[in-house]
Amino acid sequence: MVKRREMPPRTHDLVELTRLSALQFDEETLASIAELSPYYSVSRYPNAGLRRPWEGISRKTARRLVNEARRVVERIGLELSAP
Repeated sequence: MVKRREMPPRTHDLVELTRLSALQFDEETLASIAELSPYYSVSRYPNAGLRRPWEGISRKTARRLVNEARRVVERIGLELSAP
């Protein structure tokens, strides 16, 4: 990982990666990461789920999740740029 200079574990679990990182997040960001985590595998491996992701996720939910993801990425950027 960037701050620890270690390779991250081989997992797609964003909660686990967050827990192992040296970064500190507020409760709202941690909740967003936990909500986003299950969607990663489905989006990365669309055949892994029982349904097609584009049929199982509403447009409204997708927009909300994209906005949450943007907020999390911005927060990570702030954490990484902090001294």
